[in-house]
Amino acid sequence: MNTAATFLIAVMSFDGSPSTTSTSACLPASRLPTSRIQAREQARKQWVDGALQATQDCGVVFVDPDNGIGDTAKASSKNGAKYVLLEELSPYLDRDQTLVIYHHLNRLAPADTQIKERMVQARQSLGESLEIIASRYHRGSARVFFVVASFGRLDDLKRRAELLIQSPWSQHFSLISG
Repeated sequence: MNTAATFLIAVMSFDGSPSTTSTSACLPASRLPTSRIQAREQARKQWVDGALQATQDCGVVFVDPDNGIGDTAKASSKNGAKYVLLEELSPYLDRDQTLVIYHHLNRLAPADTQIKERMVQARQSLGESLEIIASRYHRGSARVFFVVASFGRLDDLKRRAELLIQSPWSQHFSLISG
């Protein structure tokens, strides 16, 4: 039996102690969940590389995952395609592109707390000196737009964000700093 191509299932007894395991409890490697995970990871990498190539001449890149910013554990899950990973965004910043990242908020913590936590995570992942503007949209489901400014664009983007807050749209948006 090729041990590299099989996965041995350890059978636990009802009291939690290991019971005997037989070679008949082996699955072929092609049926392992990891093969699906690897396929998802490969497809994700191809998509991310394609998106990076398609936006190479853009000054601003709008990132619109279904659910927003996720963590590495979510990336290879069944719903992983609904999230963007912060580390996937660093090549855009390396090319001096401004990012606008759409993110849904959840109900596990107050919105402002979640927004500030994501801003901290973004700085930890992408660079401590990053300037991030967070614009929370209040209508419908809770969501936020994170604007990560490229070098030299921050003042212009801050001015435009302030104009938004002074416009009739002000009832729908608020700016969060952090």
